Amino acid sequence: MGFRSIGEQKNGGTLASGMPPDGKQRRARFASPSSLLAYCFAVLLAALAQIARIPLHPPTVIPFITYVPFIVFAGWLCGFGPSLITTANCTLECIYFAIEPALVVCLLV
Repeated sequence: MGFRSIGEQKNGGTLASGMPPDGKQRRARFASPSSLLAYCFAVLLAALAQIARIPLHPPTVIPFITYVPFIVFAGWLCGFGPSLITTANCTLECIYFAIEPALVVCLLV
C-alpha cells in the first residue's frame, strides 16, 4: 500500500477530487445540452454567413471572403466539432450560391 496525499483518498472507486483512479475523465454517453446548443449555434452561424453574402449577390473576386469570419468565430466560440459543421455548411453554400459553374451544358432543341 503506497502513500497518498490528503486529496487522493479513495472514495468508492474515485479519488476525493472526483477523478477516477486512472486520472482520466469519463465522458457522458449522450451529448450535453451545452454541446447541442453549440452545434445549433454553428448551423445558425453558417446561415448568417449566407445572409451576410446577399448584398454581394454579383460574384466577387474572392467568393469565400464573407464566410471566413463566421467559420473563425464558430471555432473560437463553439469549439472544433461545431466549427467543422460550420465549415461544411459554408462550403456547400459557397458551391451552390457564390461560385459560378465552370462548364455550362446547353441543349439545343
